[in-house]
Amino acid sequence: MNSNPIFRVRALLAILALFLALPAAQAQWQKQSMTLKPGWNAVFLHVDASYTNLDALVDPTSPIKEI
Repeated sequence: MNSNPIFRVRALLAILALFLALPAAQAQWQKQSMTLKPGWNAVFLHVDASYTNLDALVDPTSPIKEI
């Protein structure tokens, strides 16, 4: 390893610059609603509902039985 103090400072600044250049990870909850017509409906969901089940997401009086 190089013991030159200028080399160490430059190396530390380079490592710091790399960490600051990394994009920050961002996440947030997103809700998506759709109006369904009677019969079959083709939909594309932009959300991940794997954290819960259908009963918690759909009104109990809804005719929706399966997604």
